[in-house]
Amino acid sequence: MRLRQWVNENSSVVTVGAVVVMIFSLGWIVQESLTRWHRSSGVPDVWFYDLGSGKLFRAKSTAVPPIDAPSGVLIDGEPAGVRARVFACGDCGDDSKRFIGWLEKFSHQAKQAMVQGRTGQGQGYSSSSIGYIDGLLIRGEDGTRWLKASDSRVKEIFQMPRKRCHYPHVLNSCFPDS
Repeated sequence: MRLRQWVNENSSVVTVGAVVVMIFSLGWIVQESLTRWHRSSGVPDVWFYDLGSGKLFRAKSTAVPPIDAPSGVLIDGEPAGVRARVFACGDCGDDSKRFIGWLEKFSHQAKQAMVQGRTGQGQGYSSSSIGYIDGLLIRGEDGTRWLKASDSRVKEIFQMPRKRCHYPHVLNSCFPDS
């Protein structure tokens, strides 16, 4: 009962103490959140495919394909780097189990709009806009023709990786650090 009486008699001291503890706690929470955010703010790498050399290479996931590739540019002057969707039947760490499911790039107009959207110039595309889907081009690794993502034939390309993995193997998406 003495503690309750002391708190009642010194309510202003208790209030100031509670506010100080709350401010320190809030400061600690903000500092920890910012520290975690800075540690995790690195942009992860993903697989890209060099159309000139036929080899995979790493690039940031924020890169909008086509991008510059180790082999340079294609005959038409377009960058040779396109996004590769890489999979494995089982362990991604085993090179022999990894394979390319499909390749992706954006049309010149879609890429330009996306870059402008990121820099705040022009209208840009959001990932949910119809223009984004219309500008996304897909092809199989061994294909020669790029198809719009909205094309009904793309569904077959998307199903190919699943068809390659037979029970008991599980289809996994692979990234450079996996």
